[in-house]
Amino acid sequence: MISSRIKLRDGKHLAYLERGVSKDVAKYNIIIVHGFGSSKEMNFLAPQVRELSIEFARVGGVEIPNNKRIEFSLQYIHGIGRSRARKILCNISMDNKVTKDLSEEDLITLRDEVSKYVIEGDLRRFNALNIRRLKEIQCYRG
Repeated sequence: MISSRIKLRDGKHLAYLERGVSKDVAKYNIIIVHGFGSSKEMNFLAPQVRELSIEFARVGGVEIPNNKRIEFSLQYIHGIGRSRARKILCNISMDNKVTKDLSEEDLITLRDEVSKYVIEGDLRRFNALNIRRLKEIQCYRG
């Protein structure tokens, strides 16, 4: 049975596929989140699992880990290191608590602050253009 897509807050869609029996008859509720590099056709037994749900916080287009403090979770974003993560937390005067304990308002504030910086794809593109420019002018650094 194929289900419809879910629209995320950032405007992207999450496509998912339901397999097995209907919800009324199901004994277990197992959710598997996978990326493009992993296999969704995994076979495993879950005799003792009653319900497994996976939630994540998405900041700057990156899924940051839930089980770490915000200062360290932000460092999973390309372009944010330890000092910038601390600076972001100081700017929004937020405590360094575990990511899963953030409220929706805290997440929105955090996303707004992170969006002020050049991160991820834009930063990678900027660095690649600079390296390409140095190679074109045959600089020793390129």
